[in-house]
This record gives sequence, structure tokens and C-alpha cells, in this order.
Amino acid sequence: MPITINLKEDPFYLEGKAEGIAEGKAEGMSLVKRNYVVNSRKNLNLTPEQIASIINDTVENVVAILKEEGIE
Repeated sequence: MPITINLKEDPFYLEGKAEGIAEGKAEGMSLVKRNYVVNSRKNLNLTPEQIASIINDTVENVVAILKEEGIE
């Protein structure tokens, strides 16, 4: 008789699924933050200090993003 597994009830599957969703959200938020930094600098001509204050991050991280994008 074959063994059947219901993935919707399997704790290992559910744990992996939850971790995957959390990782996807974190990557998405990182991309949104990067786009915001770039667009704020290009379109609004905000300083890295102003951008850092708005997104609640450090000036160093904002400057790093701008350098990676070839803006700063």
C-alpha cells in the first residue's frame, strides 16, 4: 500500500514554506528601498542624509546604494 503525505499538514513543509515567504518579503523590501533611494536622489535631488532620515537607515547604507548604482 503506498504512503501518502498531505503537504498541507506536514510540519517540515509548512516551516520551509513560511521561511520562503519571509525571505521573499525581505528581498522585495530591499528592492523597494533601493528603488526609493535611487529615485529620491535622481528625481527629487535629496541628499543622502535626507534619504536616510526618511527611510530610517544610515547615511552609509544610502551612500553605498548610490555608489552601487553609479549615482554618487
